[in-house]
Amino acid sequence: ISRDEQIHVAANSIVCRELGLTVSPSLDKLRKATINWVMQPLGSHADKYLDRKFWLDSSDRLMYEGKAPELSFTKAARMPAFFEHSNVNLPQYA
Repeated sequence: ISRDEQIHVAANSIVCRELGLTVSPSLDKLRKATINWVMQPLGSHADKYLDRKFWLDSSDRLMYEGKAPELSFTKAARMPAFFEHSNVNLPQYA
């Protein structure tokens, strides 16, 4: 998860908390169904990145706490988005 995405999750969590908003049960059910579907091929594994429970727990923590410290390793794999590049570095299609 990039730093930018971490900031979005944290900011959204703070704003919702300050406004007294809660996540609708239907949105939470959709999130759970989606993460279960995506992680369906995984099972229990000694390598945490191949362990289904690791990813389900991470999704829960992001949803309910607005953070998932166990995903801090992803910032090392961050790739700049297209809007973080100069136009001269973007592909030309014409």
